[in-house]
Amino acid sequence: MGTMLLFFMAMLGTFIGIIVLILMVFYIEDVYQETKYLASQFQHAEQKIEKVVPFMPTEQAPILKVRKKEYEEDYYVLFYQLTAQQSTQAEKYLQQHHAQMAPMPENYCIAPSIRHKWLLPRITRHYVAQPNDYLEDYQSFLVYESDQHLEEVEKFCRDDLFITTTLHLKQSSFKQAHVLLNIEQKILMVNYVKENHN
Repeated sequence: MGTMLLFFMAMLGTFIGIIVLILMVFYIEDVYQETKYLASQFQHAEQKIEKVVPFMPTEQAPILKVRKKEYEEDYYVLFYQLTAQQSTQAEKYLQQHHAQMAPMPENYCIAPSIRHKWLLPRITRHYVAQPNDYLEDYQSFLVYESDQHLEEVEKFCRDDLFITTTLHLKQSSFKQAHVLLNIEQKILMVNYVKENHN
C-alpha cells in the first residue's frame, strides 16, 4: 500500500512539474515576443527620425524611449538631447512646418512617476498614480532600455511652452508625429502615434 502511494505521489509530482514547465515555456515565449515587438517599434521609430527631422542623424541615440497607451492609440516617444547647432536647426525646421509656441498637449508627454517595477527584459513600467487608484495601469508608461535621463525628461514635460508641430507620415506604420522643442533645455521630443488594434 505504501509503495503504491509513493508511486502515485511521484506520478502526481511529475505531472505537476511538467504542467509548470509548459506554463513557464509559454510565459517565456510571451515575454520574448512582447520584448521583440516593442524593440521593433522603437527601432522603426529611430529609423524614421531623419525623415521626420532631417537634421537628426539616425545614429544619434535618444536619451529616453517611452511607450504610452491612450484609448485606441499607442505613443512611441523619443527624447533627444540636442547640441546648440541642432537646437538652432530644429527651431528653423519647425518654423518651416508651421510650428507655433504652445503648451504641452495633454497626454503627449509623461507625468512624474511615483514608483516603477521591472516588467520584461530592458522594460520597466512607471506608475504616475498611487497604488489602488482606479485604472492605475492605464496611468503608467513603459520605459524601454535606460531610464537614466528620466528626471530631465520629466522637467522637460513640465515646461510651459514649446515650439511644436504635427507631421503626417506616409509609408509608415505610424500615422503622425508630434514634434516638440524646448529651446532652453535643448531637448527635442518626437511622439509617434500608432493606432492600437488590440
